Order: sequence, then structure tokens, then C-alpha cells
Amino acid sequence: MSSMEIPEWVRNLVCKLEGNHLRFIMTKSLTSSDLDLQDQKRLLIPSPYVEDYLIPMLSDPEKAAANLLHPTASRNMPGTSRVRGRKHGGLDVDVHARNGFRCYLKLTRWDSTGSTVINGTDYDLLLCQSSLQKNDEVELWGFRKGREGKLCFVLGKKTQ
Repeated sequence: MSSMEIPEWVRNLVCKLEGNHLRFIMTKSLTSSDLDLQDQKRLLIPSPYVEDYLIPMLSDPEKAAANLLHPTASRNMPGTSRVRGRKHGGLDVDVHARNGFRCYLKLTRWDSTGSTVINGTDYDLLLCQSSLQKNDEVELWGFRKGREGKLCFVLGKKTQ
């Protein structure tokens, strides 16, 4: 499926939420680290999708809030250490599961690894409501909602 073909479930959900400016963000196969609720608690957005699809839909203040204004850090960069439990902040986003369940999460880039992620305290609820499992092929779509144009996402298993 190309990024230009909007799945019916995505179109219907965004319409129900009165969203607009719908954009494809990514498809990926979920890894065990995407489903790790003990340590990682995050959905990784691979760099090519960040550069090609996510960043173009963000305003400069949103990029700044998500730590996406500056070049990515390198996991192997000398002097860069991973700080477990550090608060990364981020841009507040609503993420809707395919069934419409909404979670309040954050979009951020971790400075230690340069990884762009969606995370937050509700991440486990999103996984539970989505019934997602390792190796599931998922789609992430971004859209805007309300007069203020709040950034939102829909996440669900890819339609075959």
C-alpha cells in the first residue's frame, strides 16, 4: 500500500474525530522493544519516516517541543551516555487506537540515541486497547484536530 492510499478505517476514524490534514507517517513491523512496558515504553518511529513524513507536517514550535529542530544524536557518539529514566519532555499528542480509544502521549526525540518516539504514561493503555503483538504490521497516520490544529495520530494494524 502506498502512502497515498488512505485505508477506510483511517478515513472513517479521522472523519468521526472531525480531523483534517491527514498525513501518512509510517508502516512498520512491531518489535519487542515497541511492546516493552518495563523499560522502553515507547513506539519507535524510524528515522526515514521522521525526515520524510513527520517533520514536514510540524510547525517550528512543535519541532522544538519534540526536540526535532537539531541534528540527531548518535548512539555511538563519544561522551554520549544513555540516562535511564530521564524526563525527555516532548510535544503533547493524542494517539487514537484503531477502535477509537484515545491516549494522551508525547512525541519526542531522545537526545542520547537520536530516536524519535511516541511515549508516555498511557502507552501501556494504547497497546492494551490495540491488541498489538510482536511482528504486527502497523500504520501510523497524523492529522490535525480542532481550531488550534492539535497534532493527533491514529495507530492500528495494517489492512491487508
